[in-house]
Amino acid sequence: MSVKYAAFGTLLKRGDGQEPEEFVTIGGIANISGPGMTVDTLDATAHDSPGGFEEVIASFIRTSEVTLEVRFDPSDTEHQGLLDDLKSRVKRNFQVVFPDADETTWTFSAFVTAYELTAPHDGLLGLNVTLKPTGPIEVEA
Repeated sequence: MSVKYAAFGTLLKRGDGQEPEEFVTIGGIANISGPGMTVDTLDATAHDSPGGFEEVIASFIRTSEVTLEVRFDPSDTEHQGLLDDLKSRVKRNFQVVFPDADETTWTFSAFVTAYELTAPHDGLLGLNVTLKPTGPIEVEA
């Protein structure tokens, strides 16, 4: 039997860089996309490949960007911290914590590569943030 979970309650947490590291939830996130992973392949086809079919081997695992749609609060220290991370080009640890019973957590290091404010005349202040993971994504259930 397959169990389905609502996405509501998923958290993104930002590490403080201290030892031991503590993670603080970034508030006001309306949407999280990513991280994702893909595997590069290398062509291993040779003249004697069975049936003339292409053969490949797995190579690097690539990570996709994490994009955040945030309800921006100019006085929020974590929102400001993301801008500080971008400006200082600091690699930071992040966690995505899912709302399942085990609080499954994906932990990764990333750089903030984009920080864009939005202020529609008929809507809420917004913030779009992009994180680019570097290194492995660890999954803990």
